[in-house]
Amino acid sequence: MFSNFSKFGLNVGSKLSDEFKVAAQFVVSGNRSLVGSNYPEWALVANWAFVTYTPVKGLNFKLGRQLYPVWIAAEFIDVNYLQPFREMPNSVYSLSPFKGFDGLSVDYGFDLGFGTLTPAMFGGRANLSSGSAAQSIQVDSSNLLGASLTLDGDGYRLRAQTSRSDVRINQTITAAGINRTMSDATIISTVGYRFDKYNIVSWGEYGYSHAPKGQDTGYANVFKPALGGKYLGDIRSWYLLGGYRFGNIMPRYTYAKADWQAGIVNGKSKTHNFGVNIQATPGVMVKLDYEIVKVPGPTENDAALFVTRTAGSTETTAKSFFAGVDFIF
Repeated sequence: MFSNFSKFGLNVGSKLSDEFKVAAQFVVSGNRSLVGSNYPEWALVANWAFVTYTPVKGLNFKLGRQLYPVWIAAEFIDVNYLQPFREMPNSVYSLSPFKGFDGLSVDYGFDLGFGTLTPAMFGGRANLSSGSAAQSIQVDSSNLLGASLTLDGDGYRLRAQTSRSDVRINQTITAAGINRTMSDATIISTVGYRFDKYNIVSWGEYGYSHAPKGQDTGYANVFKPALGGKYLGDIRSWYLLGGYRFGNIMPRYTYAKADWQAGIVNGKSKTHNFGVNIQATPGVMVKLDYEIVKVPGPTENDAALFVTRTAGSTETTAKSFFAGVDFIF
């Protein structure tokens, strides 16, 4: 009944005093790990668990585990009911290897009359582990430091973010006899908007990830030269979504484009997603999607770029149909 796309979450929180609050979100999901593992691999994680201190109105200090505020929907990235798409385009969302961090953030909201302007700063560290018996990756991030600027108005949000962290990657590929550790810094910058008014829904974001050192993976010595490249190299990706509400039904279209020049994931992809959201009941949203992903041919640098190509295949287009239900209560 449930697939590796499924997830269930629980938000809990309490007001300790006028200045202090605590909040946490627990999520269990089908973990889409690397090729060769069993699907789904259900795991319970704490997306966030932090305490908020508000000494004066509009000023917030948060300490603990928090969501990495890269995307415009960062604060509800796993609450798909609140998002217009079934899920954020993978080629864009994967630009950042981290969803959360442990550390401190501070933000302050300025009332401008026509909207609220909120600058924020955040810092800490994050880590990620994924893989299978055939391949595993451990990623550690330290010295994370970033800032964001958000403008919220009547039916719209504008947002920009930039952050930097030191990243260490340990990768093991048993079949190839590879066990290496790479270290580099990465800078991730994003800009985006969302609009929801007059029955029109539109979201768009652009992300750029850059590693100043661009350390070589060394894969050219193991696999075909096309799999050489730089760990945490340059990644550019963006998407645009447009939809219109006809009562409880909203047809939508999303176009996403990615250009990865990072590690063994070198290549480009284009995604066309045709979908419809159906508000079945208050709190229940049915989402249907037909998705087309286009990648370069097998002789180009398209290694494992968001599609799995069988040995000897020359296909450059993958088509999929998805159906699911998002609910909130």
